Amino acid sequence: MMSFKFPAVLCLAGLLLVHGAAGAQNLAETPLPSLLTPESRNVLDKLASLSALPKPDWRYHAGDIPHGESPSLDDADWLPATSPLPGEAIWLRATIEVPKTLNGYDLTGTQISLPPAD
Repeated sequence: MMSFKFPAVLCLAGLLLVHGAAGAQNLAETPLPSLLTPESRNVLDKLASLSALPKPDWRYHAGDIPHGESPSLDDADWLPATSPLPGEAIWLRATIEVPKTLNGYDLTGTQISLPPAD
């Protein structure tokens, strides 16, 4: 009689393990937003929107020019920076306008860092 109970217990334990693993796998495969409340999703969306400003349009001038770093330098005839750029020395320039507020938050005194180039 013991021989019949032992496989039944193992079979039941095996079913519990498979069911438990399948439940954990379903939870792991569930995308994070579906696990969050609508209020939590709104907070995450708002935080994500605070971390990005539009990418600037970069322009370049091939070769060296005196005082290329000067904000007053006229760059109207500079070319759009696209790949590939010339294989010589170039000046790159972009104008980045930081708004006074972003999504209702005052940016006065905010530290802004530029991400590395793509």
